[in-house]
Amino acid sequence: MTPAISAQRAEPQVPTNASSSGSVSDTAPLMPETLKKAVEHINQLANLPDFKGATQIFVQMNEQQKTIEDKNGELAKLKDAIDGLYLRHQSLTTEMAELRTENNTLQGQLEEKEEEVSEGSRKADALQKQVDSLLSEIDGYVKNHSEFEEKKKENENKINKLELSESTLKEQLASERGKNQKLEADKALLEKSMQSIKGKLQKLINFTAGHSNESESSMLEQFSELWNYANDKLSAVIQEDITPDRLSVIKFLPEAEDMPLLASNSEASKTMRLAVMLAILSKQIDEEIFQPNYLSSDKRNFREVLTEVAYIDPEKESFLRSLLLSIDPEEQEKELERRSERIGQVVPQILTNLLSGEQGEKLQEAVHDVVQMAIRTWTPIQHAQKKYEPVFDYKNWDKKDWKGFKPAGKILNSGQAGENPAALCKFAVFPAMSSFGLDMDEILKPFALLVKSQKLYVAAEEDKKASTKQEINEASSPTSGKMSNKRRPSNAQQAQPGSNGHGATNGKGHFLGQ
Repeated sequence: MTPAISAQRAEPQVPTNASSSGSVSDTAPLMPETLKKAVEHINQLANLPDFKGATQIFVQMNEQQKTIEDKNGELAKLKDAIDGLYLRHQSLTTEMAELRTENNTLQGQLEEKEEEVSEGSRKADALQKQVDSLLSEIDGYVKNHSEFEEKKKENENKINKLELSESTLKEQLASERGKNQKLEADKALLEKSMQSIKGKLQKLINFTAGHSNESESSMLEQFSELWNYANDKLSAVIQEDITPDRLSVIKFLPEAEDMPLLASNSEASKTMRLAVMLAILSKQIDEEIFQPNYLSSDKRNFREVLTEVAYIDPEKESFLRSLLLSIDPEEQEKELERRSERIGQVVPQILTNLLSGEQGEKLQEAVHDVVQMAIRTWTPIQHAQKKYEPVFDYKNWDKKDWKGFKPAGKILNSGQAGENPAALCKFAVFPAMSSFGLDMDEILKPFALLVKSQKLYVAAEEDKKASTKQEINEASSPTSGKMSNKRRPSNAQQAQPGSNGHGATNGKGHFLGQ
């Protein structure tokens, strides 16, 4: 039921409650009939149970309305309280934000203060270290001061002792001054004596021929060039063919009977003849030119003696050699000319039967040129500070110190590796160059050896075997016996150069011997 209906029903209820059922009839004449019916109807409704329940509900509703009004009042109060709380909350929020801002500011200031405190702590630590260091230094100074005081006392004691010994030292000084004056006088005498000795020594040095300033490498290079020059000069002579009529009367040296020499114009025969000629020439140059001096006609005396001295005292040998070279240099120059002329005579005489007449003249010119170059080559070696000697005896040296002989313009096989030169070599065509020192000697330039395993030597042996076989066949023929004997005279008919008095064999036999 709505509040409007409740109000309509409540309005006629007042008179009903005000009068009893008997009073209605008292007022009836005053009401119109309709109103009367309405009142009756209302009375009927008021007596109904539903109306009573509705009335109770209306009463309850009034009570509830009052309760609602009370609650609304309370709610209004609560709203006012909430509004107050909200305003308080807003105020507190603002205050809290301000407090946070202030707190952050204070936190930053606190961190800055903490950093300042930390920096202050670091500075304090550094200052503490400085203080500790200063204290340590002070301790050191105190210690040093103590040591200084001790040393000062020691020095004072020493000074006292020195002062006590001063008089003694003065006496000793006076004595030493006297000795010094005497020593000065002795020194003056010694210097005067030394000057005299130096003068005599310089005079003695001036007596010597002096020493060459040429380097060892340059001298060795010239030594090699000498034999290359000899090889070229004699090779040019030997390369010319010999006429058949001259070949028929060629005579070979008896000492070279075991050599594969052949009266032929073949390349192998020419090379063998060239090797023999160069070996004879090199040994003659060694005996006549390669001497320490030219004072004596005995070619072995000074050379052997000075070599022995070089083993014992190289400096003494150098001085003696220079001194000997200074003795009568003009006469030594003349002796050198005589020796070079002797080579120019002896070598062609030894080899004359191996060449034609025209080749003999060319050989004499070639030998003269080679000898002159040998003199130019030997002069700086002869005057060197160090002792140098040509060596022909290859048997006492290692394989590394020798090489196979190579004719000018030819490239020959020097033999198989590992072969023993003493067993395979025929002779040394060119000597090695050695140096002598204290108890030692050393090969500086290798030997040039004629080796059996060389191709041209093998070819010459084959030519000789073929020629010998042909001669045997011709000798067995009655018609060719005289021709064979004429082509190859016997050794008894050949010239004997070893007995010609020119020293080609050193008076000791084989001209190709060691």
